[in-house]
Amino acid sequence: MTVDREGPLPDADAVREAMDRVVAEHGPWTTPIELGHGVLSCDPSADSSQGTRLPRIVQAAQDLLGDLRGRRVLDLGCLEGAVSIALALRGASVLGVEGRVSNVARARFAARALGLRNLEFVHDDVRRLSASRWGSHDLVLCLGILYHLPAADAFALVARLSEVTRRVALVDTHIALVETSRPLVGPLHDVEHEGQTYRGRDYQEFPPDSSAEERLKSAWATLDARPSFWPTRPSLVNLLARAGFTSLFEALEPVWRGMPEDRVMLAAFKGPPFGARASGAEREPFPGD
Repeated sequence: MTVDREGPLPDADAVREAMDRVVAEHGPWTTPIELGHGVLSCDPSADSSQGTRLPRIVQAAQDLLGDLRGRRVLDLGCLEGAVSIALALRGASVLGVEGRVSNVARARFAARALGLRNLEFVHDDVRRLSASRWGSHDLVLCLGILYHLPAADAFALVARLSEVTRRVALVDTHIALVETSRPLVGPLHDVEHEGQTYRGRDYQEFPPDSSAEERLKSAWATLDARPSFWPTRPSLVNLLARAGFTSLFEALEPVWRGMPEDRVMLAAFKGPPFGARASGAEREPFPGD
């Protein structure tokens, strides 16, 4: 994958000058990214995780795959490319998919400024995910996406996530708690999907009458005016298992400072089924719903 034939920018002044042009056309960065020669895309205080979210994800990727050099990584909803860039700097071959043109422009500039030829960013909707479109990957990142999607779209994306995952997917998302004081979250209710029942809450991120232009202005939000669906923890586990992931593990360390109690990160492995599952026996659902 090739981003730019020119190579990295030569010095800090060149980086700042080019960055100013990107900001003038596409708006400022919302994520602090090292662009080379000591230049940051924005003030580090913009990172609400206090700098702990990115190390958490990179550590998980390294522990799950070992040496990242040559590994194929797909970063869904990659925003401005911070995670994609961090993994590409460690030798992975990374494809970032993002639904906002402005985010893609900033991400592509960062890749060019750093001279990363093993990194590509495309503007597309992650709901178009398929192996025929983007291939299969050793690691697929589904970070902060599912909780932006209506139930039907979230269920479909999980199925396609399994299709494109060769080894492991990292799924970071909000879940529905039994009791919550979070605003804009609806009551617990059941959703039927392919003969199975999933429990969760709806979250109304934007007013139903909001325009596409209004939603595009928010770099970290959904592109959809419909309510998104947050499954309970058991429902999320059951959804991933029924999609074909054979083992699920929750990441607890490194910590993400300030991470809400209703957010989880799961490592979902694709492997050959063992024991009863290999013999075709029906899977027992994870209890709790």
